Amino acid sequence: MTKQTVLVVDDDADIRVFLKINFESWGFEVVTAEDGAEAAASAADIDADLILLDMNMPSVSGFEAARQIRATEKHSKTPIIAVTAHTSTGDRDEAYQAGCDAIVTKPIDPQKLSQAVTDLTGPLHP
Repeated sequence: MTKQTVLVVDDDADIRVFLKINFESWGFEVVTAEDGAEAAASAADIDADLILLDMNMPSVSGFEAARQIRATEKHSKTPIIAVTAHTSTGDRDEAYQAGCDAIVTKPIDPQKLSQAVTDLTGPLHP
């Protein structure tokens, strides 16, 4: 079975490591990026099956990165999960308008994350 690939984007190195460990335990190949600009460049280079994108990053925000990634033919349908500590209705609406398919709040609960991943990509295969 071919592993699915996830692009994990967060400016916090500890969160990237936490997410990488979780996704690898669920059977994913993991590619990481540390900001929105790197996310858009990485997305252009890989065939991601899923993108996990922090919304609050310096320089290019996750919202802008989601719009850039979603605008490409390659990733026009790739599921994007927004990760954010901001839970206001406005932030949630902006994430969905930017092209995100689901939202997971920080601090990240691995069970809620795995449910969001399963909803978008199918059963996990650890």
